[in-house]
Amino acid sequence: IIFPAGEVATSQRALTGLAVDFAWHPFIARLAQRAGVQTLAMYVGGQNSRLFQVASHLSYPLRVALIFHETRRALRREVSVRIAEPLCLTAADKVDVVAKLRALTYDMAPAQGPKAADVFEFPPRIIL
Repeated sequence: IIFPAGEVATSQRALTGLAVDFAWHPFIARLAQRAGVQTLAMYVGGQNSRLFQVASHLSYPLRVALIFHETRRALRREVSVRIAEPLCLTAADKVDVVAKLRALTYDMAPAQGPKAADVFEFPPRIIL
């Protein structure tokens, strides 16, 4: 399993909103385009605590430290996972492949869930 954003999803605002992924890395397209590789998109539901979201906006080291706390909190909790049909992605632009995979993944999210177009970037200042 590869988490293509390489980071934990985070809400755009510290005190409100759904957590969204960072931009997905183009390296995912390189892996998906290898000959004979089938890609299986999966949407894993859930969101870390508001404490984690606030900490993420205040301090990156605090954010990293809280990941262990969040993992422990999530143990033995039910997690919603949706899996798409396997697909082969051959010749296409890497940006297009990443966009297609991201859209396919987020299309499996609940109606009130995050959208593929939502991308988290660390803000230059704290947004509450």
